[in-house]
Amino acid sequence: MNYRNRVKYGLLLVSFYILGSQALLAQDNYADLWSTLQVHYPVSSKVRLSNEFHWRMTEFVGEPFQLLIRPKVEWKVADHFTVTGGYTHIQNWPYRSGQPDLVALEHNVWEDVAFYHPLWKGRLTHAIRLEHRFTSALLSNSLGIPEHDGFNFRNRLRHRITYVEDLSDKVYMRFFNEAFVQMPTGKANPVAQFQQNWVYAGLGWQGIKDFALEAGFHHQYIVRDDDRERHLGLWVGINYSIARKKSNE
Repeated sequence: MNYRNRVKYGLLLVSFYILGSQALLAQDNYADLWSTLQVHYPVSSKVRLSNEFHWRMTEFVGEPFQLLIRPKVEWKVADHFTVTGGYTHIQNWPYRSGQPDLVALEHNVWEDVAFYHPLWKGRLTHAIRLEHRFTSALLSNSLGIPEHDGFNFRNRLRHRITYVEDLSDKVYMRFFNEAFVQMPTGKANPVAQFQQNWVYAGLGWQGIKDFALEAGFHHQYIVRDDDRERHLGLWVGINYSIARKKSNE
């Protein structure tokens, strides 16, 4: 099967998954537009500094959804194994009916381990991330006005499986699935709970050295107690690597 057919059948498979899952349960549906800029700087052959900037809109471009800033340090332990640590600053805008009219904050410290290996003509990556989340506690005061009341602490585990394959010298495809599980954290969260799942299918272009442009369709399924949400939209990303100057030695 040539690469065009692989792309076609892969995208069809993801599309059927999304369309089929829409009919399983009653839920709120949203159309999103997400954008990402990632900048990398290799300190050495094993250590890389990076920063991610995410701007997410819902109702496609009608309402702000999230802002994320994520600096991180990546260490290449071995040829097929990396360890990453970082911090994420998150701002969440209210977009659902009944939410307090405030921007909720999150301070997120995390560790990530990733293992990858060849598969077919591409590469399969397994990544596990443990997040330590300090999320805004929002309440209404005596006048009924919403306000911040400190932070709640929670741990969350994420597992992403990614497949990437080069289709030509300049074009590649990427598919991933990621599950989010809220871990037990004190009396308020005594048991582990499935929280959300992401599915993504996209194409990327690397026609310029140290630069990549990628776009794809993204499906997000969120569980909130008895409620369900589904976000379907376009995700556009830019990756840029700053060339490290070679030593004269």
